[in-house]
Amino acid sequence: MKRVELLGPSGVGKTLLYHRVSSQFQYRRFLNIEEACLKAALAKQPVFPSMKYLFYLLLKSGCFKWKRQGLAHHLLLDEEGSGVAREGYWLSFKTLEAYLLQEKDAAVVKKRLENFVRNVQRNRVLDKRLERDDLVFFDEGLLHHHHGFEPELFHCYTPEEIQTDQGLQIDGIVLCDLSFGKNMERILTRKKQGIRTFSHGHLNGVALENYVFQARLEYQLKVEVLKKIGVRILRLNMEDDLRDNAERIGLFINNLTS
Repeated sequence: MKRVELLGPSGVGKTLLYHRVSSQFQYRRFLNIEEACLKAALAKQPVFPSMKYLFYLLLKSGCFKWKRQGLAHHLLLDEEGSGVAREGYWLSFKTLEAYLLQEKDAAVVKKRLENFVRNVQRNRVLDKRLERDDLVFFDEGLLHHHHGFEPELFHCYTPEEIQTDQGLQIDGIVLCDLSFGKNMERILTRKKQGIRTFSHGHLNGVALENYVFQARLEYQLKVEVLKKIGVRILRLNMEDDLRDNAERIGLFINNLTS
């Protein structure tokens, strides 16, 4: 499986743009994450008799289209077992855990680690079940949920350790950029609408501004690392027309498949 991820701070409009790419770009040669999970779920027939075999038959029949994501989830669930397998992701886990040592809120530490582990497990299943040339476009993917990739990485680990870590082996990045002022404006609008985000939903005033500033800096450092190891990056101004940005993403990812 090849991988492209959408990255950017909270509140810049990533999710809306992600769905626009899937619906607007007609000649795409890549899968969105929903399509990838469906394909992976149907790639291997479960053992009969079992509940997973029943889910497989229901999904394959196409009779429950509104339930297909849930069926696919059940089919792929626990494919890698209940343990936290770190093979291939040793550096990713080590840098994330070092970053989380600075976090005082145990609930935040637990949530961030769980999110990352879930993405590692999903990537393992997709890698195993999809074809080598299948290119999957992720909204909130593994790198979105990773914290701690900074340029100091190159002083602490060998080139071999960096190049072989599965978390850093990615074919492309779409970076959604927005000015600090516009970013804050959109976040405050979402808060007024009652949309609460786990990472900063409880923050206000200066505390919220500091969080947004640090989050934006973290993304810049993460992208600097990816750029240095040769990952192709498309930068988007999120103040540009939504349709135009979706078209740019579609062309960028299609070019990665050629």
